[in-house]
Amino acid sequence: MKPHFESDRGTLYHDDWLNNNIPDKSINLIIADPPYFETRGEFDFIWDTFDDYLIDVEKWAIECKRVLADNGTLLWYGSSKKIAYTQIIFDKYFKLL
Repeated sequence: MKPHFESDRGTLYHDDWLNNNIPDKSINLIIADPPYFETRGEFDFIWDTFDDYLIDVEKWAIECKRVLADNGTLLWYGSSKKIAYTQIIFDKYFKLL
């Protein structure tokens, strides 16, 4: 994954989340606004079922856990009707506030 923006304050990445070479525990902040599943836009309608979507959410959670520093911050956006399912998955890997 190539940096999208670099400065003396850090590096911003914007790329394929599951295909990266980011070192373990090296990210201080993750801001994620992934597809919400059947909410709007073509990118929200790529899964056959909600269960298939949740399988991908778990893959994303595992990758967040791998790259996020122990004292890092995760901001994860989702649709109001489906974010609770996402939180259940993320709760397996994080102690979210």
